Formats: sequence, C-alpha cells, structure tokens
Amino acid sequence: MSLAATARVAAKWSTLEPDVTKTYFGFPPLRRHLISLGFGDTVAERHKDNRNWAEDIFVETYAPSRPVKSILSLCCGFGAVEQYFVRRLGTVTRAVGIDVAVGALETARARAAAAGLQDVITYEQADLNRYEFGERQFDLVIANGALHHLVNLEHVLTGIRRALAPGGILYANETVGPSYQDHPPRQLELINAVAYLVPPDLRARRPFMAHATYSAIAAHLMLDLARGRARVDETHFEGWKRRVAAIVRRVSPMASTFDFAPLHRSQKKRLVRKDPSEGVRSGEIIDVMRHVFGEIQVHPYGGAILTYALDVGFFTRFDATNAAHRELLDLLCRIEATLMSIDAVGTEHAILVART
Repeated sequence: MSLAATARVAAKWSTLEPDVTKTYFGFPPLRRHLISLGFGDTVAERHKDNRNWAEDIFVETYAPSRPVKSILSLCCGFGAVEQYFVRRLGTVTRAVGIDVAVGALETARARAAAAGLQDVITYEQADLNRYEFGERQFDLVIANGALHHLVNLEHVLTGIRRALAPGGILYANETVGPSYQDHPPRQLELINAVAYLVPPDLRARRPFMAHATYSAIAAHLMLDLARGRARVDETHFEGWKRRVAAIVRRVSPMASTFDFAPLHRSQKKRLVRKDPSEGVRSGEIIDVMRHVFGEIQVHPYGGAILTYALDVGFFTRFDATNAAHRELLDLLCRIEATLMSIDAVGTEHAILVART
C-alpha cells in the first residue's frame, strides 16, 4: 500500500474498536456452531459459554512443552489479546505489541497500566509490511485478525518464522476467505438466499427506497433538466447517470409487496476505497503460511455464509429465550455447516497454528 493509504488505515483503526458481540465471531448464540466446526462437538460443549474460547482452546491444545516467557502480538490494536494471554499463561515476562494505529496503542498502554502489566508489555508503532523482525526472540507470536490486513505476507510470515525461538509457535486467528471479500457468484447467491430466510424483523437491511420515491426523483430530475437547473454537459450528467443506475440496481422496476432489501454483493470496490488493508490478501494467507512454515494446522470455523447473511439487526434483536429465534438460528447454522461439508463453500475464518 502507498504511504497515504497506510495513513488512512492508521487513522481509521486508531479510534474504531468494533463491538465483536454483534459479529459472527463474537455473537454468543453462534459460539457453539463456530467451535464445533473448528474443534468438534465435545470442545464446543465445554467452551460454548466462554467468550475467550479461541485463546483458551489454543492454550489447551497447543501449549508448548516449555513455558511461554515472551510474546509478540501483531496488529495488536487496543491490546486485548496479548493482555489476555499474559494473564492466562502466567509465565510471560516480556510481551511486545505492534500496530500502525497510534490512537489504539495509546489506549492499549493505558489498559495495560490499569491491569498492572506495564512492566511486562510494551507497545510499538510500526507498519508491519516494512517491519524488520529480530531473530529467535519470542516463544509465541500472535496474529489475531492481523494477517488479512497485510499486503506483504511473504515478508511478514518469513519475519515471524525468524522471530520465533526454537520450538516457538504462531497463533493466527484470521479471515481467510476471498481477498477483499470478492466472493464468487455462487457464494453470493447462497449468502442472499440465506439472508432472506431471516424475517424482516430480525434484519436491518430494508428496501433501498420505495418505488414511488424513485419515480419522484426521476420526475424532479426531468423537470430540472427542462428548466435548465441541471446541466447536461457530459461531465455533470455522468454523476446523475451513476446515481440513477445505482438506484435502478437496488429497486424493482415494478411495485412489489415483498420486503426486498439491497442484495449483498462483492465488497472489493468499497473496501479498496474505504480501507485498502481489509482483506487485501486474505485468500492467500493459508498458502503463504504453508510455503513459509511447511506443515500448519488449520481449524476452519465457517462464516462463508453467516458472516454476511446476518446483520446488526439480527445480532441486536435476537432473543435467546424465544424458541422460534433459536430454531431459526439452528437451521441457519446447519445450512452453513452442510454447505461446507459438501464443499459448496469454504471457510471465511480459521485458527491457524504453525511451529518452528
């Protein structure tokens, strides 16, 4: 990415701390589904009420033969993950968090100090795409939602391998679906089909605008053109053409009693414009990790459908005491699991583990 794009990304993530409880990964009623896909039903039953399930399962499953004394956390953001690992492991004497976002690092330092961890954890501002990793310095490297923001994957993963001490381990909890969320047509069909199994009262997406509203806009445009208020030279008319085309794509050409909302489409153009780091090479992460480390462990936990078919309306209005809501969510989870089992879709998210 260019320096200007990196600065834009840093500014965004300096203040944005998403509420993960309103996402596929963090929504408590979905937790059992995720864990079951990645680690099996027995582990899912044990951790279904554990908000730190990913970190705890990793520690239980992959605890190194010797205590972890040093940690490097990449794209650490506001510091939650490395601070949790320091408390959870109880053996860490040195941890370093790196992020490009200065504002997030300031918050991470304050939270570490509030937790009494300021002598253990230090934070450093850097662009990992250009970062020079040291040699054999860390027992554990954490990439929690980090790698899918990095364009220079080969450099970063080679650097991680170099930075790990002998017997060290990489823990990556990552988005590994198509880069820039540029999903293939069949997957988009399935996402939208499942989205409309969700009743309107459990989704935020609503019709883009009523058919009558579109007709009124078109009529006003024609009047403005007739009265000379709207310029018709090619430069200015192109903007109108784009606006009208966008409306037409979202609105049925005929009045309808169905509550259709805008369809989910490829997010590539939006992400390149808004956040060029988001998913920049997510679809290549697993292959590059295998190239650098050789054998790796992949624990897929789904999301190819439900990450996009469910929106904030579902996460906000879902009532765990409502039997109909629970049955609907169970159906949606079974659909996603079945589509994965027959290779109709891959996984959008996975926990990846590599050793030196």
